[in-house]
Amino acid sequence: MTAIDIIPALTPNEGFRVWRRSTRRKYDSAPRRLPEWNVLICVKGRARYFVNGTIVQFRPRAVLVLPPGDSHFLISETSEADFVVALFDPQILKQTPVHPDVSSMPIGGHRQLKLLEESAYREVVEMAQTLINEEHPSALRVGIEWWLHRVWRHYLTAGETIRQDGLHPSVAQALTLLKDDPTRSVASIANSVPLSGDHLSVLFRRQIGTTLSGYRTALRIEMVEDMVLGEPSIRLEEAAAKVGFADYSSFYRAYRKLRGQAPRNLRSQSDG
Repeated sequence: MTAIDIIPALTPNEGFRVWRRSTRRKYDSAPRRLPEWNVLICVKGRARYFVNGTIVQFRPRAVLVLPPGDSHFLISETSEADFVVALFDPQILKQTPVHPDVSSMPIGGHRQLKLLEESAYREVVEMAQTLINEEHPSALRVGIEWWLHRVWRHYLTAGETIRQDGLHPSVAQALTLLKDDPTRSVASIANSVPLSGDHLSVLFRRQIGTTLSGYRTALRIEMVEDMVLGEPSIRLEEAAAKVGFADYSSFYRAYRKLRGQAPRNLRSQSDG
């Protein structure tokens, strides 16, 4: 994948963005935490998503509402797969007037993939298409609020929850070991789980969609981003060393490959 295929976050001037995946096929090559709410509604086809250590299987009419900070990415999809995708800034929930059902959307709690009733599904997809085509800012602001209200109500009342696939215990253990200590080597992680290194590598890639080494790099980059955004005075070199990068050059190459931009752009975000 090239840099232009990476899913972008909202710009500072955007409160929300809604699109159809069929017209905007962008990807992330490894899990990352988005600062926005993310709504995914499957229109057709099938897809596998990694969400907070769980694999979810999308099919038509499936909806998932993910709060800010969740770690997720698309593992695989069928060629005809299409979604309604929405990102929106948490701040819009604090603005007035806002519908009570929207402003009460919880940050915490269990994320479930649910199947909408046919009538509910048609309603929210048709509303989303109207929002996609709307150009007037005030109409769009009112429309997105009402759309979120309807999605959230249908999500809460959806009767069918789609089964989520748990991770193999060794894969889950490897993820935990990495989260606890991202400086660990792949070899030491493999030695700590009850599988051979080769078996763990194959199973990890099959379930997560990326290599153990690739996931570790993505996790380290996430941690550097969190450090820089949370502590603007920290130097990038210092943050990169803390999470296990051998030197700044290694971090720079990894960051540019994964995010499609130089890490200095991250520093400008924290300064802003």
